Amino acid sequence: MKRLKQFENLVIEDMEIDEFHRPPHHQNYYEIAFIFKGKGTAIINRQETEYASQDLFLLAPEDLHYFRIEEKTRFVFIKFNED
Repeated sequence: MKRLKQFENLVIEDMEIDEFHRPPHHQNYYEIAFIFKGKGTAIINRQETEYASQDLFLLAPEDLHYFRIEEKTRFVFIKFNED
């Protein structure tokens, strides 16, 4: 599976979506995923966890992850590398 490349030390994305934009994937950077509102299921390393407003996930580069959205969700993603 192709990994996204993170060239900047820090990237912040704020998006409200009703379908997750990527298949299960890894990346070469760390990511904090904050659920501003919405609900669904986070699948991280084949473990499913329900999510709702105000939940927070820390994803490491080796974590295979995906979000199954049940209710339109506003995500704030904070992506950063080791630098």
